Amino acid sequence: MPRRRIRAEDLDDCIAHPNGRKKTDIFEFGRRDLAVPLDVIFGPIEKEYIKTGKIGGFAVSEARAETIHEAVKHTWVLAVEAETTYRESSALQNTMIDINRNSFSAISTDILEIGAVAGLGPEENFDKNVQLVEKVEEIAKKKRSTPAELAINRTTAPSRRPGIPTIIPIPRATTAERVEENSKLIGTSNEEMAEIDDILAVLPLAGGLYPEIL
Repeated sequence: MPRRRIRAEDLDDCIAHPNGRKKTDIFEFGRRDLAVPLDVIFGPIEKEYIKTGKIGGFAVSEARAETIHEAVKHTWVLAVEAETTYRESSALQNTMIDINRNSFSAISTDILEIGAVAGLGPEENFDKNVQLVEKVEEIAKKKRSTPAELAINRTTAPSRRPGIPTIIPIPRATTAERVEENSKLIGTSNEEMAEIDDILAVLPLAGGLYPEIL
């Protein structure tokens, strides 16, 4: 089934939804139609919505370096969303290199991957992943924090390095308690970051984050 293309009515509806209480600072594309050139996607919105002040700017999601470089030729890209997990952080590292060249912020998600630990894939994956979780829990206990707090703050830690843009975590939550937990700031030292990397080198997560059927 072809993806439904965004229409002017969709943007107008998004802008009108806050009833004037808040401007739409960032409009993000979750997916793009590869058959449509980026200048066709961004051009009209840049002219009719961004230059007129209706929208602050664009964000792009899960974008390759080539897409980022092409997008900034046609519009003002404010942010890039890149998913990162304990399994794989190279997506965020590579994205930071490209967004640093273009001077905009990164929006990142960091997932503890409880689903993988819960047993997605072969049974032996469960035992391997439990070992990793136990090691992460040990570090979190030393800091009097939860594994989720450690995961989120691990994501934002690179922001303090020179030349690295602001990294904004957008973790998932289904209860008020989890929102509060996800919002807690804890200091993460370079030594602690290195300790986590060393653990991942010895105990990488096994199996997929999602079932193979997906």
